[in-house]
This record gives sequence, C-alpha cells and structure tokens, in this order.
Amino acid sequence: MAEKKTLRNAKGEGSFKVNADGTVTHRKSVGFKANGRRKVITVTAKNKSACIREMKKKENEWNNIKNGLHIDSTDTVVSLCYRHLEYQVLNNDLKGKSIDRRECTIENQISGYDLGYLQAQQVTPIDIETHVKLLISENKVGASSIGKVVDVLNAAYEWAIRQGDMQQNPVRLVKTELSKKLKKLSVKGADEADVVALSDEEIKLFEREATELHANGHEKYPAGMYCLLLLHTGMRVGEMIALRWRDWKGDYLVIEKSVSTAKNRNKKSEDENNYISLEDNKLVTIMQFTELEGGTKKFLTEFMSALLWQSVKDGGNSADLHSVDYILYDEFQNVALGKGSTLDAMLREGRKCGLGVWLATQILSNYKPEQIDTLQQVDTMLLFHPSERSMKGIAQLIDCEAWESCRSALSDLQKGQAILKGKYSVNHNSKIWDIPIICAVDSKSSN
Repeated sequence: MAEKKTLRNAKGEGSFKVNADGTVTHRKSVGFKANGRRKVITVTAKNKSACIREMKKKENEWNNIKNGLHIDSTDTVVSLCYRHLEYQVLNNDLKGKSIDRRECTIENQISGYDLGYLQAQQVTPIDIETHVKLLISENKVGASSIGKVVDVLNAAYEWAIRQGDMQQNPVRLVKTELSKKLKKLSVKGADEADVVALSDEEIKLFEREATELHANGHEKYPAGMYCLLLLHTGMRVGEMIALRWRDWKGDYLVIEKSVSTAKNRNKKSEDENNYISLEDNKLVTIMQFTELEGGTKKFLTEFMSALLWQSVKDGGNSADLHSVDYILYDEFQNVALGKGSTLDAMLREGRKCGLGVWLATQILSNYKPEQIDTLQQVDTMLLFHPSERSMKGIAQLIDCEAWESCRSALSDLQKGQAILKGKYSVNHNSKIWDIPIICAVDSKSSN
C-alpha cells in the first residue's frame, strides 16, 4: 500500500495529504464557531489544484452562513430564535425530535405574539414576564410547554451574547422566578381529570397532524405513527411489541383468493424453472389501503408487516396463519427501509426463515446511501427505463464504478426492455450468470 504523505504549506494555508489511492485531502482552519471551537473544513479531490478550488467554495459557503447568522438591530425575537436553531442544526447539536419540538415552540408560542415582533435587542425582562403570563392566561398549553418557551428564548439570547451580537440576556434575570411559578401550575389538583375525550372532528385533526410530512417526504413527527396506535387502540408501544399475527382480526381489510400457480423464485434449486406450484389450500392475502390517508396507510403497512414478520420468525405459521412463502410490496418506497425497520430485517434475514420478498417501485431517488446498501441484499433486480432524475442513482446501483456506461444503457432501453442484475439462469437453466444484461420482459411468456 502506498504511504500517505502530508505536505506542509505556509501558515494559514492548511495541509495537503496524499492518500493511498492517489487522491489529495486538504484540511484548513477557517476561524472559530460561536461556541469557541475551531472550524475546520476538509475536502478531497483528484489533485492539489482541485482541492484548492473546492476549498474556496467551501470557505465562501461558511462565510455566507457565518455572516447570515449574526443578529443586527432589525432582527426580531422570532428571527433570533430561528437563527439560533439554524446554527444548532448546521453544527449537528440537535437530534431530529429536538428540532421538531423547537420549531413547534417557536411557531406556536412565540411567532404571532407581541413578543415575537419586538426587536430582539430591545426586549426587557418585563416583556418576557408579560409573554409568559399571557400564555398562562390563554390556557392553550401546559406549564411544561411554557417552560420550553422560556428555555428557547434563554438559549437564543445566550448564543447571541457568545457571538458578540448582544450585551445582555433579558431572560436570565427572571428565569428562576418563572420556573418556580410554572412548577406550581404543573401540580394537579385532586379533582382534575387525567383523561381527555376527543370529538370526531378533533380525532381527524389529530390524525392529520400526526401523519404530517415535510417537503422531502420525511415524517414531521418521528413518533406520529405511535400516536395513531395509541389513539385507535389504546395500546402503548411496549404492548404492540407483544402482539402476534393471530391477534389481528381486521377481516374487513383483507381479501383472500385461492390460486393455482404463482411466479417467483424456487427456494429448492436455482436450476429449476422460476415457477412454483401452490396447493389448493394455499391462499394469497391482499391488503389494500388505497382509501386511507398517506400517513395512516404507511403506518398500517409497517404495523401489519411487523406482525407478520414476528410470526414468521417465531416459526408459528401453522398456528398463527397459513404458511407464508412470499410477500410482495407494491410501491415500496412508502415503506420504511432504515436500519432496524421491518423491511430491512426481512431483506437481511428472510432467507433464513424461508421467506421470499418481492419489491416493486418507480422511485429510488429518495433513498439514502445506507438504505440503497440494504436494497443490495436482494437476489435479483429488474431495472426498467428510469426518470432522468433517478438515472444516475440507478446506474450506480448497477455498477458503482462503471456507472456512466450503465447510464447510457439505461437511457437507451425501449418499452418492454430492462436490465437484469443479480443471479439468473440462461440457455434453459444450463448456466448461472451474475453479470448485468439487457433482456426483454414479456408478461405473456412462460419462460
């Protein structure tokens, strides 16, 4: 293996390291963050000149962000809170749940109120006290939520002081007193009820909010689906884990049909035809959630998949349900594929349990690299002509090194053609190949 070399430059220009594969890594300190830690940018490129060009771009991006996060005399309390949140997100200081909670607090308990419109540098401790009293009198949120408002404001002002944009924090002087007041409010009286009954309209609003998605398709609330489970069944997460397939009685969502044959991979031998025979007592169970809203549909799909997979792993097919040989997901981009998800477990461990998994989709561009790695666990892929947006990703899925030639082959595919990737047989099952080839897909063919 080639030895890595570090080339020293003049002071302030950073360092260059030649990697074993011939690429060059450039590291450079570009100043300090608001928390006092040094900001270091690292780039890797083919050569030193490319590194310098890329480093200039990264430096400009950092300077734009740093300058954009500073607070001036025209910034309001709301903009101060959002700039602080943006800073913490850029530095990976918050987890996804914390970001959601912070956004909700700013949007619902600060924005739209008089305090939110005030210039951040002109706010006094009395303004903070007045805002908290208003939130208490409205009785819309509990004491703990109001406490979060105080914490958000205090953290934002402390951050602005560290940046040198402000001289004092108006929250600091009244925070202890406000915390004591809110603690007293949180203590329930003996006659206060712990159960809230929701009307039909409130239930619909709850469902819509719990299944809300961001513009990128990700869930707004990581625990939103668990909230639906609790709302409709009264079950907590721990109770859901103990469920088995035999506990499911949702016959109104299930259509059962007897069939004589099914097309799929033969588990006994790869040398035989890719058709398997089903006995007369075999059933195909179809679950269709087309009439449900997107979030509820996604939740039910994952919920039922978890029940089915648990039953298969337990080896309780004979007692729980008819023997499960295969499961097909249509439009599987709507099913969670992250680490620890049910589909991830099926793809990695399904063969051990004798379960075959079929996946069909028209979209792969929304998956992260680690999720694409999970998809690589499948035996065989049929890749049809993708959209222009997905073209590069699909080409890299076929061959990450020679993806450009794969992209050209994908763009030339005609109707009824696809690229076959994985293990397959040719010449009447006389040979097993594992190289990608272009093939014609004929739905009427029996071969």
